[in-house]
Amino acid sequence: MNVKSVLVVNKTISVNDEFNALAIAYARAANMANPMEGAIQKLNLAKSIARDAEAIGAEMVVARYLGIADFEPTLNTYKNSADVGYRVEVKHTSWKDGHLIVKPSDRDSDLAVLVVGESPNYTIIGWLPVEVAKSPRFKSDQSNSWWVSQINLRPMDSMLKGVEWS
Repeated sequence: MNVKSVLVVNKTISVNDEFNALAIAYARAANMANPMEGAIQKLNLAKSIARDAEAIGAEMVVARYLGIADFEPTLNTYKNSADVGYRVEVKHTSWKDGHLIVKPSDRDSDLAVLVVGESPNYTIIGWLPVEVAKSPRFKSDQSNSWWVSQINLRPMDSMLKGVEWS
């Protein structure tokens, strides 16, 4: 039996980081006509802001893992720019065994990184080029998206070795 081992990375953000993530999530929601639009989960505004704050925390841990000391989460860039660096799209779920979910609006040239957990504790699971994640084998029959299981992700240390992400 061939079992693929995946190097995962555990990271914790500070209380100040959590406050910063909440402030940015609130600002993002305040600048959108419908903050819940396009979300797979249909949440009320308060829960949507909390979910987005946790996703921003996930962006913070990926940026730190990649060595970006001066990372600032973006505001109002939507899918026009990457979450981290110039081509890293961070995908977050609170589900420990969750999938990397890619949508049609995700840029094919980006690299998607899956982070699981709840603030302040996160686990960076792995990554995959968005273009690869959008292959027919990962297409969901439940929604217009692609669901990549964790076993199909590349280990994070391979992202640091020779992959242009910054």
